[in-house]
Amino acid sequence: MAEEEKIEPGPEEKASENISPPQAIEQNETQIETSDMPAGQADITTSDIQNMETHAHELHKAPGHGWKHYFFEFFMLFLAVFCGFLAENVRETQVEKDREKEYIKTMISDLRDDTISLNNSIKGYKQKGVELDSLIYLLNAPEIKERGAEIYFYGRKANRFSFFTSTDRTIQQMKNSGAFRLIRNDSAASGILAYYSIINEVNVFQNNTNQEAEDVYKIDSRKLFNPLVFETMVNDATHNEVIKPTGNPQLLTFDKSTILNVISTIHYLEGARRNLQYYYVDLKENAVKLMALLKKEYNLEDE
Repeated sequence: MAEEEKIEPGPEEKASENISPPQAIEQNETQIETSDMPAGQADITTSDIQNMETHAHELHKAPGHGWKHYFFEFFMLFLAVFCGFLAENVRETQVEKDREKEYIKTMISDLRDDTISLNNSIKGYKQKGVELDSLIYLLNAPEIKERGAEIYFYGRKANRFSFFTSTDRTIQQMKNSGAFRLIRNDSAASGILAYYSIINEVNVFQNNTNQEAEDVYKIDSRKLFNPLVFETMVNDATHNEVIKPTGNPQLLTFDKSTILNVISTIHYLEGARRNLQYYYVDLKENAVKLMALLKKEYNLEDE
């Protein structure tokens, strides 16, 4: 058989061969786009892209307007507000607990200072008792005229009382700021109120004792002691400390009635001194107990 002649395609047929079908175009575009992507993203297919576009479209759809939709929005808003309220309430409660604990710490420090001051007061009042008893004995002694220096020394110190002063910075701050409400522990609150109630009683008794020492004793002692001798015993040179006079200064009078009147006043001062000492011992015990209570209730054993 004779060889068939090769038929060259016409211009129109060539043009049709150069036109790619739509699927080929999309595939070429996808290949071009994915060729520019990083290696980990180059495997995304056309169907994946279409799914993402569909999902994005669903997200941007306008919400419905049924009662369920409005109820859901109201519930979510209410829940957000309520949760915010709870969070703020928890925060404020924690802040108040922290403030309460700080107040308790400073109060323990105040109580510790009180116990130190009370120890000094108790020691001083024991010595005060010895001095007052010595003065009573000397004024009633047969050798009263030979013991002038000692009588003047104890006589000048008789009305000198060193009163206890509580360290009350914390309780005063709490009263002034209304912060005592932060003490939510009933045992702690009761213990604090009881302790400072005793201090108020002590302050009243101290004021009464001071008035008796300043007014009654001074008036009675003027009839017995020479003020010029006192002047040599207490002055700027002695830094306001009482020193024993030199020699054997004599009393203004040795009248028995006058002396007994002064002894009577000293006796009442001695009774006030004794009561104050008892108050101080009791107050110290309460301070120690309150410190132990506060440390226990607030887990401050190491403070």
